[in-house]
Parts: sequence; structure tokens; C-alpha cells
Amino acid sequence: MELSVFNNSKLSDHEVRLFPSIYIRGEKEPEMRATAALLAMVRAVSEFGGIIIKQTGGPGGKAKNVECLTEVSFLPDFPEDNDPARPDGIIRRKYGKKIWTAFVEVKVGKSEIDKMQVNKYLKWANSLDFDALITISNQITRPNGDPPYNYNRRIKKVKVKHFSWEKIHSIVQNLCGIEQNIEDLDQKWMLEQFDKYLADDNSRIIAPPSFGKHWHSVLKNAKQGTLRTHKNQIQDVIQYWFAFLRVASFKIGAKMGQDVRIRIPRKYKTDSTGFINESCNKAIDTGYLIGELIFPGMKDIKISVNLRSTTLHLSHEVLAPQDGRRDRRVRWIIRELKKQGKIPKSIRIKIDWKQRGLITCEDYENLTEGINPLLRGEGNMQVSKDVMPKYFIIEYEKPLTAIRGKGSIEELRGVQKDLEDFTV
Repeated sequence: MELSVFNNSKLSDHEVRLFPSIYIRGEKEPEMRATAALLAMVRAVSEFGGIIIKQTGGPGGKAKNVECLTEVSFLPDFPEDNDPARPDGIIRRKYGKKIWTAFVEVKVGKSEIDKMQVNKYLKWANSLDFDALITISNQITRPNGDPPYNYNRRIKKVKVKHFSWEKIHSIVQNLCGIEQNIEDLDQKWMLEQFDKYLADDNSRIIAPPSFGKHWHSVLKNAKQGTLRTHKNQIQDVIQYWFAFLRVASFKIGAKMGQDVRIRIPRKYKTDSTGFINESCNKAIDTGYLIGELIFPGMKDIKISVNLRSTTLHLSHEVLAPQDGRRDRRVRWIIRELKKQGKIPKSIRIKIDWKQRGLITCEDYENLTEGINPLLRGEGNMQVSKDVMPKYFIIEYEKPLTAIRGKGSIEELRGVQKDLEDFTV
């Protein structure tokens, strides 16, 4: 007979934690705990370790024969100087007769990777015949995937790879989300514990999203039409914007089990500075922050923030069915939306018809009694039964002011939630 005390709904709050987040003090302890937990997972969970090592240029497959070390000042080959700085850890993987080795440097919260330390560790790694240098922080990689810092690219033998904590978290969530991803149940439980630790604000690992210190000044300048005279401020906000979109793509991708990415024009694949500058100029000219997320198997989702009215706008195109009568094709998109369950209130449907210049639109909530509102164009003219829909455009709009907090943190959390409601 099971005791009634074990039927308590709050029982889960008392489950044992592999990585407790209580009594974390000072600036250094969160970093030390995060490093130890991360390297323990690389060592213990072969699927997770395999992904980290492979993405850093190491051998593929599940990471067996892995050794992870912390506080590595014991290495005799470190130069004798007055600089006490040292990497936070080392990952070594034996495969066949070879050994792959990487330094690991970790920062948590708002702390950033030190460019001088990176170049120093890169030099050490090169002299020790290490294969890679891994850095981890809340800094997001540049839009083209490069690390968020400059480093000595003349040292080509050592691979430099940066992970944001959100990227690490998305990898963990992806692995935990599908039962078959991790064979060993104990390893799966350990990774689930690491997932909880990363998500716990008390761990002080992941920093909340932000538009940066110039956000409210940029909103004011947009309303006054003076963005061009404060280009440095809008450029700063643009960098935070794309950093946020990368984090959003990680989170949505983890929930969907897909590889979601930011769309970057081909000419900027290796030119992050050019991409940011062009985006900055567009923001100045139009008053919008814009971006696109690429989803496998479906049209891109376009995202924009109107800086003057502080509204969020999301949209994506869906190809209309190519057979059936007109009304049947239109009803198809209504059925598809209903399958998603709860529909956000501000959803609007547009139809781009196979007749030049003909577009109709209506709010989703006005279509509960039928599709007739979508079959009327300008002047309430009925769309001919011979004209078929080409694309459906699903749109969503919401004021940012409705989710505004003291800074931009709550605004971006609201944008993240709206994105997830719109896509997942």
C-alpha cells in the first residue's frame, strides 16, 4: 500500500538533484560549478560528448574513451610568467591510435571571453600540439558562425570553436526530448539533471536576453526620426537583436527537434560586419528591426519589430494546395491552423491569389462561421471561382508595450514566447 504522503503534488520539488543550485556564492563559484558540470556530461554522456567534440572538429560518433580535466595549472609546459590565467579545462578523446585534445575556457552570466586569454591559450595549444580551443559564454556567435571575439587566425593548426550557453542548452534539450537519442537510461537521467541546472536561474549560468543599454534611446530616436544621427546606438541594438534571434532559433529548434537557423544572404556568409552594417542601414531607413528564421521543410518565418510603434510582427507563407476547387483549397489552411490547437488571438490570414494584384485578408477569429470574408477583395467584390489561391500568408502582430518590463528583458521573453506560439 502506497502512503498518501507520496501523492503530494509538491513531491517533485524534493527530488534529488545531481547539480544543486543552492548556496552558490561569489563570482567564481558559478563558473567553476558550470565548468565541472559541463565537462562531467561530456565525459559521462557519450551522445552529448560526441556532439560537442564533432562540432569542434574532432572525431564523430558517440564519445567513448573520453577524459575531462579541470584546474589544469599542473601542465609543465605552461610558460613561466606572472600571468596566473589558465584554461578552465581539457577534453581528451582516444580513438584508434590517435588522441584528440582541446582546451576549454568558460564564462557564465554577463562575463565575456577575454580576447587576450584566447590568443594566449591558442598559442599554448599550438605549442602542445592540441587540436582545438573551445570557449563557452553567453556571447552569441556572429551571424556567420564565427566566434564573438577576434583571435590570431595565423595559427591554423588549432581549431577555435565557440558555444553559447543557449546553444549548449539546446543540444541538451534536443537529446533529452526524444527517447531514442540516448541509449543508456542513467546517462539520460544525468543529462536531464544538467538540463534543469542550466535552466535554473540560481545556477547563474545563462544570462537573460537583452536589447542592450541603448534600447530605450533607440526607441525614442525612432519616434523622433533621428536614428541616423545615432547610428552607433542602433548598431549596438542590431547586434543584440541578431544574438537574440540565434538564441530563439536554438530554443525553437530544440522544441521541434529541427535545425532552425537565421537566414543570412550568401554574400555575407563570411562577412558578419557587412551583414550587421546592412541591417543597421535598413533599420535607419525603415524604422524596423528585421530577421528571418529558416525552418526545414517550410517557408521562412519573417520577424520584424517596428521601432516607432514598438510592435512585433511575424509572418510566413504557406503554399496553397494545387488541386481541388477554390473553396476547398481555402478551407485547407483553416483546418491546418486548427490542428495546431490553441491559436494566438492576433493571427491574420492573407491570400495571394493567382490573379495579378489580388490579395484578400481577414482575422482568424472572424472565420469561425465560414471562409466568405477571405473570398472578398477591394470594394467587397467576390473572388471568381475560377481564380485559385497561390499562397497563404499567416501573420501575427502584437504590441511590445504589452509585455514591457523595467528593461528589455521581459520584452524579449515575450517575443520568444510569441515566436514559439507561432511556430511550435
